[in-house]
Amino acid sequence: MAAAYATSHPGMAANSAVPFVNGTVEGATWYPVLGSLQDWVYHVLNRLHITLELHPIKDPPASSLPSLWETNRRSMLRLMELARMGLRARVVDAVTRGSLAANVIVSRPTGVRGTTADAARGGYFFKSMAPGTEYEFDVKPYDPRDAGLSYDVITFRAALPLGYREFLSGRGSLRDLTVEKVLSAFRSNVTASVKK
Repeated sequence: MAAAYATSHPGMAANSAVPFVNGTVEGATWYPVLGSLQDWVYHVLNRLHITLELHPIKDPPASSLPSLWETNRRSMLRLMELARMGLRARVVDAVTRGSLAANVIVSRPTGVRGTTADAARGGYFFKSMAPGTEYEFDVKPYDPRDAGLSYDVITFRAALPLGYREFLSGRGSLRDLTVEKVLSAFRSNVTASVKK
């Protein structure tokens, strides 16, 4: 996402002064901050943050704001487009169509953190995905209201329809940034679900 921001910015992508590469830098490379809000959000909520430092002065004068907006407007709008880039899915019981909870594991590429689906929130989950990369997911559904039910693991592959170069250039539609799925979970012990 940082690369897409920098590519859309008139002067940012041209900055390759060390430690920057095409206008971006991994924050810890530039200056490490341990125990930050970003660390907490990543560890506890499984969310990523990016920091945009747009002016050398922390509180720039009001007179510079119109110029800052004009310089960054295209990049900011591109960032908003990309906010939901990835997999949007819902886990439901194949018979009742009721919402299920699930543990979502990313088995490929390796090293990518998984996520969860919450039955109380409709069984929905979101997982950001990088363009040009195929992902393999193992979804382990369960019904928090009935511990006696068990479900088969759902395994599937997904990739964004947009390649990395198209992503950086801004080509393609917003639909090319999202994969949407409804995952039907089949019960593996049907007899346990019968209530007397």
